[in-house]
Amino acid sequence: MDAPLVYKINQAERHVHVKYDAQPTFDQWEFTMQEILHDPQYEAGFGFLLDRSHIWSPASTNHIHRLIDFIENHVAQSGGARWAPLVVDFGSLGMARMAELLSLSAEIRAFLNFDEAKAWLAAVHRN
Repeated sequence: MDAPLVYKINQAERHVHVKYDAQPTFDQWEFTMQEILHDPQYEAGFGFLLDRSHIWSPASTNHIHRLIDFIENHVAQSGGARWAPLVVDFGSLGMARMAELLSLSAEIRAFLNFDEAKAWLAAVHRN
């Protein structure tokens, strides 16, 4: 069976592109995030582009709550990374906006446009 998530670390642009090929279980998502955080190419502060552009249905509320708990519990390890969910449907946009509101210490912003998401992730490094 193929993994629902694949990632590529872009050191030049200082972000991780996480591509969703299917909606993962939370355990699959968490496993992938742990792999990224322990990958020798990853550096704290790299942004996360959560590319859901091939998924036309939203994650569950429970999944979003657990995702936020993970992000909040790993802020130090991720170096306060920005998180940019890229979605294509309004249900997923609503869930991503919920994640924005639930986050207490991480910067999360939902996007419908790939280039805008990448630009937002890159903006943190321009100062």
